Amino acid sequence: TNLNQVGIYEKAGELLEAMGHSQRSLDAYRQAKCFSKAVEIAKKYIPTRVEKLEEEWGEYLFDQKNYENAIIHFIEANSKERAIEASIQARKWEKAIELVTKFPDVNPGFYIDIGRHFEFQRKLDQAEKYYLKSGDPLQAFNMYVNSGKWDKVEEIAKKYLKDEASSKTLVVEAEKFEKEGRVKEAEKLYIMGGEPDKAITMYKNIKQYDNMIRLVSQYRKEYLKKTHKMIATYLEADKNLKLAEYHYIQAGEWKACVAMYRNVNMWEDCLRVAKANGSKAEVNELAKGWVNSLPKEKQIDKLISMGLTEAAIDIYVQNKDYVTAFNLAEHTEKYK
Repeated sequence: TNLNQVGIYEKAGELLEAMGHSQRSLDAYRQAKCFSKAVEIAKKYIPTRVEKLEEEWGEYLFDQKNYENAIIHFIEANSKERAIEASIQARKWEKAIELVTKFPDVNPGFYIDIGRHFEFQRKLDQAEKYYLKSGDPLQAFNMYVNSGKWDKVEEIAKKYLKDEASSKTLVVEAEKFEKEGRVKEAEKLYIMGGEPDKAITMYKNIKQYDNMIRLVSQYRKEYLKKTHKMIATYLEADKNLKLAEYHYIQAGEWKACVAMYRNVNMWEDCLRVAKANGSKAEVNELAKGWVNSLPKEKQIDKLISMGLTEAAIDIYVQNKDYVTAFNLAEHTEKYK
């Protein structure tokens, strides 16, 4: 008793064993964490305690992170799930696979752990096998998304996700990727889920207008010009006028583009766009509107320097300088 009190349990166990007190000896060995001797006593005198002691021994080793040695004791204790867990913790994958094969009706999480091991090794077929055994096909689905294997993504979705839920699952997963900023993956899943509009909106929200136009061209061609115009207005509001110009022109809205430049007094750009897209008369009217804002002595020279002699002639006529107008027309615009 005194020996027990000072904690020398192993010595107490030996003395108690020698005195024939098997139960008390076993308990002393347990207190000393001397499980080999405790099991030996149990096998001799109390065989019903063996399995419980093996489990306790396994737990002790597991707590000490001695996972590899814990495996055998969990197996002896018929504690199959703890044996599998110890095998996984010890990275003894062959043992873990052997055990889940022998005892297939175990926690599905073990199959996922094994699947992740194979996924990490890029053995995707093997990983898929264990993910599917776990009863969670989304694990395989996400693995193939992350690997960019879109044929396999579609195959898993069609084969293992319920038909009515397949599209919904694809879209839900797409939304997760979108929130993570993984827009390429999100786009693929939105398209697979039959929701190209969601992908288009995603690109609009993050101002990836080229990708937005690409998808509209492919899936909503009837809205292409309207989309170009909408993007142009966004870019104009953001002061990105050159890019806004491109989208206005693609939308067939060159006059809106001219108005954009006129609003910020970028008259040379106004005239450039008008020349490229409008009639001569429209260009001249625009030019005259511009030079009216200039000092009179600079108006004519500016128009002539830009090759807008017809507009210059009209200005001379407005000023009743018919002789100069006639002479200019004689040399440049004879039809006038």
